Amino acid sequence: GPTGFLAGTGTSVAANSNPFTLTGINPGQNLDIYIQSDCGSGDLSLWSIPINIQTPCGIAIAPYFDNFDAGITCWTQDQNDVFDWTLNANGTTSGSTGPSNDITGGGNYLYIETSSPRATGDSALIHSVNIDLSGLSNPQLRFFSHMYGASIGELSVWITDASGAMTQVFIKT
Repeated sequence: GPTGFLAGTGTSVAANSNPFTLTGINPGQNLDIYIQSDCGSGDLSLWSIPINIQTPCGIAIAPYFDNFDAGITCWTQDQNDVFDWTLNANGTTSGSTGPSNDITGGGNYLYIETSSPRATGDSALIHSVNIDLSGLSNPQLRFFSHMYGASIGELSVWITDASGAMTQVFIKT
């Protein structure tokens, strides 16, 4: 289960080989794994101490969901932009701009601070993990945005296909 869950309350998986490969786990997750031996006839060992892992990013299979509550895992800040996106949960550093919380209330969100020293034309770019859409007949992108302040500019979303061609799929100014 997610890092911090209690032993015995997560998803149980019977491992019958060594080594054993867990499947069906989303990329970039921080997980705790507990191990317990089943010696037969109801004879179970004590739970091990938690083993913390982060799954590799690789390619996510759609549908893909990220609410940033586990951090900015598998997202990459662009190295050729002017400034970066920031992970937060409690309001931005500048007054009267927001957001003050995420859409669910109590979770994380990403934001950019466009106040000074930012200037018109500065950009902040972030890239998601690669997402395989091939299993979807009608792929969709859904997200919430909050754009308010005297110096906010444009939010645009681009997708890159397997050939490297980029297509703009969303713009908000």
